[in-house]
Amino acid sequence: MLALSPAAKAASPGEALLAEVNLVLSQTAAQSDSARLDTIGTSFGGRHIKAVTFSREQRKPSTGVRVLIMCGQHGNETAPIRAVLECLRSWSVSEHKLGDAEVVVVPVVNPDGLVSGRRLNAANADLNRDWASPKQPETTAVMSLVDKFRPHVAIDLHEWTDSDSCRQNCIEIAGSGNTANVALADAIAERALRRAKSHRFPLAKVFYSPASDSRLAHRKLTADGVCGLLVETSPRHCDSDRRQAYEYIIQSVIDETSQPSDPQVAAVVSRLVAQCPKASQWPPNAVGQNVNKLSDSGSRACWTMLTAFAIWVVGFASVPKRNRCAGVKLPGRMSKLHTATGADAEPSEVSIATKLAAIRSRSRSASDPHINDLALVLSDR
Repeated sequence: MLALSPAAKAASPGEALLAEVNLVLSQTAAQSDSARLDTIGTSFGGRHIKAVTFSREQRKPSTGVRVLIMCGQHGNETAPIRAVLECLRSWSVSEHKLGDAEVVVVPVVNPDGLVSGRRLNAANADLNRDWASPKQPETTAVMSLVDKFRPHVAIDLHEWTDSDSCRQNCIEIAGSGNTANVALADAIAERALRRAKSHRFPLAKVFYSPASDSRLAHRKLTADGVCGLLVETSPRHCDSDRRQAYEYIIQSVIDETSQPSDPQVAAVVSRLVAQCPKASQWPPNAVGQNVNKLSDSGSRACWTMLTAFAIWVVGFASVPKRNRCAGVKLPGRMSKLHTATGADAEPSEVSIATKLAAIRSRSRSASDPHINDLALVLSDR
């Protein structure tokens, strides 16, 4: 256990937890050669939003998957935050658990809500309804990080509270789509379900539809081509069981992308990594640098931005609209388990689409069809 100062002991539970988060983040950056701590933005109430990055570049060129883990969007959901802290403690001394993945962790997206013990931020906004067109400083900060880090996978951790009508442990992913990011989310969920079953922890896989609320973080990121997942756990389980569930779900994300259990999934991951853009401007060059600040002089920065914008306009206009996302577009309609044919795909794409359809078909056949109804309730998250 961490020895907190008398001031921390006298603080509110949220303030004490935020102090513990900051301490663990600092310790992680100090103990691990590949970890660094950055402030990515400031909350509406003026508190720092921090992220710790585990980068492989210091030891060898990074060829692995980039994973974003975030939690604490709702200040009254603390179980995921505590679970992430345990992961950080573990990774700081056992970096082999990360495999070849590059991982960025944002433990508390909503520090104001955490301190006050409220779901909303200091502007009374629900951050998980602000992702379609970010307006709050917290979501803007994380989206700036996403633009620079360009994750292949993003997992958003939540928990049900006593006031929620739905309390089932679940992982929510897209219910349709013919891209590699959607199929990879399904494979990750399946691995997490197997691990949950081995721990006798009830966990379901649920799906959202194209008609679901698109303002949620994992849905917005999925639409942008990222492999997005949302996790919820129930207060009916004890804290230790829930924290353990978050930990092995997070580890399932890393394992399934770094060391896929299925050769077909491995082919999908390799293709996703090969075709997605590389991270740009992340991590920052200077330790502790705020990624929202420009490092050059004002005039030079302006000219650089104008030049980059002109290049972007020309390049972006030449890219087909359906292929602008970070995900890999695949032919066929996997939502209906149709595979691509020579009429709508290159030979190299046919085998990938066939493999993805097989993955989804196998996992869907093992799922409870009635669980899809939960997606309607999850839209309220």
